[in-house]
Amino acid sequence: MPIGKIKDHQLDALYAGLEKERGLSPSSVRQVHAVIRSSLNQAVKWGWLSANPAVKATPPAVRRSEIVPPDIGTALRLLAAAEEREPEFAIPLVLSSIIRGRGTENPSATSAGVLSCTHCSNVSAMPFEISA
Repeated sequence: MPIGKIKDHQLDALYAGLEKERGLSPSSVRQVHAVIRSSLNQAVKWGWLSANPAVKATPPAVRRSEIVPPDIGTALRLLAAAEEREPEFAIPLVLSSIIRGRGTENPSATSAGVLSCTHCSNVSAMPFEISA
């Protein structure tokens, strides 16, 4: 199809087909849309098109799912298993747990805890706040 004949409704049909027939996620279809939109923007700059039809096209919305963190007991077991199996992998997990543990939505639901990591520098235990 010549570039000048591309219409927004055809792009909408393409996006629907990618999602339903090809099984692409909405996020992947939005990435396709971004490439098409950018390419057609360049076509406008070069004078090949007077307007970009992708601007009026409607890629699918990305559905956000709620992230449910593991409870403290599960998190501690996962970190202990990671340290036992891959000590180098345990370090970023411990640090991530500490950082994320401070951002609890319900500050009254925290309690002091200690997470051991023998490979986290020379310190064998790091105090931090954990969500109950």
